[in-house]
Amino acid sequence: FLLVKNIVLTKDITLIGSQSGIGGFFHGPLYLYLLVPFFLLGKGNPFFYTTFFILIPLLTVLTGFFVGQKLYSAPFGLILAFFLMMSPRIWIFTPSTQGLNLIPLLYLLIVYFVVKFIRGNRKAIIFAVFLAGLTFQFEIATALILLPILVLFYAFFGGARALKDYKTILLCI
Repeated sequence: FLLVKNIVLTKDITLIGSQSGIGGFFHGPLYLYLLVPFFLLGKGNPFFYTTFFILIPLLTVLTGFFVGQKLYSAPFGLILAFFLMMSPRIWIFTPSTQGLNLIPLLYLLIVYFVVKFIRGNRKAIIFAVFLAGLTFQFEIATALILLPILVLFYAFFGGARALKDYKTILLCI
């Protein structure tokens, strides 16, 4: 909260976020910049951040419904949203002052684009890789393994043609 206060009051642009659980690694600053509008709306009141802490899990549940509906069917989307709603891993950060976990939301979107890629949408891998890179902003440990997995996935499922698609590879980079 003090980092966000420093960004708003001193107009100091930060390029590094809070320290991660891995020694010597830091999260990206995007999480701090996502909190800035809530700092301004709440006039610096740290309890106003709870609206953000509740909106992100709700957005994750809604995204789960839409991902399930788009990939399979509306009943599957409801079941997925129900299981996400009941998952303590999504709601555990709501009452704490610890950094909010945006990884479930990003993983839902990554899975959506990976499935679209498997189903023949060749450009969907670009969005999956972008979102995997975005996970570096919020969770270093999972991001370190996610990007190499997506690269291997692209090479394996994309076939020989994928390795010659330089435009897609450059967009992924």
